[in-house]
Amino acid sequence: METFLQYWGGAGYFLAKVLLVRSEFIEKNRNLRLIGWFVYLLGLPAWVIILVSRQNWIAASIETAGIPAILLGIVMTWKQNNNPNKIIDWSIRIFTCLMILIGISYSIYTFNGIKTFSQILEIIIITGYILDGHK
Repeated sequence: METFLQYWGGAGYFLAKVLLVRSEFIEKNRNLRLIGWFVYLLGLPAWVIILVSRQNWIAASIETAGIPAILLGIVMTWKQNNNPNKIIDWSIRIFTCLMILIGISYSIYTFNGIKTFSQILEIIIITGYILDGHK
């Protein structure tokens, strides 16, 4: 089952990246961008299932937290609007922060602290995500 999930998630991620890069740098094609985001969204559950099955709660939470942002990106691309509604934008930021806190808290609860190498790697992922978001 895990192999199937890896193929599903990997194919979705790879195809989404190809479509998104092609839409940005080659054609500026709105339809390719929309398809790329939808494909990414379709492949996302496979990664979340894999991460949860391995008790990688922090990584699973950050992947789940990205869903509203992806949906907002789809809506903005569809409407050809580059300025998100400030309330929606802040709601997504708050949701993302809550998901990160839930993931870290549940990981600490599950393992009785930060005790595994995987948890350290996941915290590095979160740190990179947070630092990248404040550009």
